[in-house]
Amino acid sequence: MLPEERLEKIIALLQEKKTIDNESLCSLLDVSISTVKRDLDILEKRRVLRRTRGGAVLTKQANVYTPEVSYDVEAEAMAKAAEELIFDEDRIFLSGNGMNFVLARNIASRFRGIVYTNNINIMLEFLQQSPATVILLGGKVMLRHGSMDTDVSPVVANLDDVFVDKAFVQPHGLSLRHGFFINTLEEKHLYDTLKKNAMHLYGIASNGTCDHVDRYHLGGLDYFSDLILAGNTPAGYGEALMEAGVNIIRSL
Repeated sequence: MLPEERLEKIIALLQEKKTIDNESLCSLLDVSISTVKRDLDILEKRRVLRRTRGGAVLTKQANVYTPEVSYDVEAEAMAKAAEELIFDEDRIFLSGNGMNFVLARNIASRFRGIVYTNNINIMLEFLQQSPATVILLGGKVMLRHGSMDTDVSPVVANLDDVFVDKAFVQPHGLSLRHGFFINTLEEKHLYDTLKKNAMHLYGIASNGTCDHVDRYHLGGLDYFSDLILAGNTPAGYGEALMEAGVNIIRSL
């Protein structure tokens, strides 16, 4: 189970039980006590829960609060690389992932173009301080990975008639042998639609994306013509992607 999947599972358990202890989480998630404590620390910082002696309780505002996203050094570096690709009058699509949260925060105060997104956290980031036009796509709202997204299927339908200059998305897995992977078929349909309707579709590959195979195959190494690649990715990935004809944008 991936770290973000564990966080989502913990949130679901707390929404059901309201309180849970560390030992139960260790058993249910099949992880060590140190891993459980680290996950609870992350969710407490996002104000989804409150730590207690030996466990955690759901906060009263968890169902309506827009969670605070954890920004790490890798996401900051990759967002900086993406920021340099965006011009003030662009029409952009941002999916809900760690780098895009940072990117939204970095450009919100100066960006004057149009932002399409299916993520409520990103929408709020722009609405609070941006001159940009923000269009939220999708229908039903879901809490996923500590942030709020809208249902993907209506997003795909809404994007059929939309053209964007640049779209930024993050696949769930990347293998040197097989290429890119995604977690759901709905996300695959979203990416395929953006590939048709975006002038530039930028993939985002963090260190955690590499050497990971997920449920559904998205495409080969050449699926993205442009890829923002973390500076600390395992050896061989940059070379293999460039050999496949991908334009690599390295973060520092």
